[in-house]
Amino acid sequence: MRTIAHRPVRRFVALVLLPTYLAGCYSWEAQEASPQQVLAEEQLDSVRVTLTDGSKLVLDVLAVSDDTLLGVERGAQRSIPLSDVSVLEVRKTETVLTAAAVLGGLALAAAAVFGIWVATCDDCLGT
Repeated sequence: MRTIAHRPVRRFVALVLLPTYLAGCYSWEAQEASPQQVLAEEQLDSVRVTLTDGSKLVLDVLAVSDDTLLGVERGAQRSIPLSDVSVLEVRKTETVLTAAAVLGGLALAAAAVFGIWVATCDDCLGT
């Protein structure tokens, strides 16, 4: 009977599961309250802003100063007049979809490990 080297199997399982964790199911939810109210009520990592010209951008490290939304986009500081903001959206985690993706990833990893075990084992199943 040949044994499976643990390191390659662990690496393979990690590669199978990684997209599941990175994909974390979420959606953007438009807010009806003003940006000042939204940022005062919730501790947010980022928001998606739709400007009056239709362009969209995601801002991190947020603050509102007077009539300006302050944040960072791709490492560059941005200041956007609130009058230019048509929609402010916050990220909401889709718990059920995330759980389903994680469970699906685990099932796929288990099937892959079993397949490797069967393929590398000469007499594992008594055949």
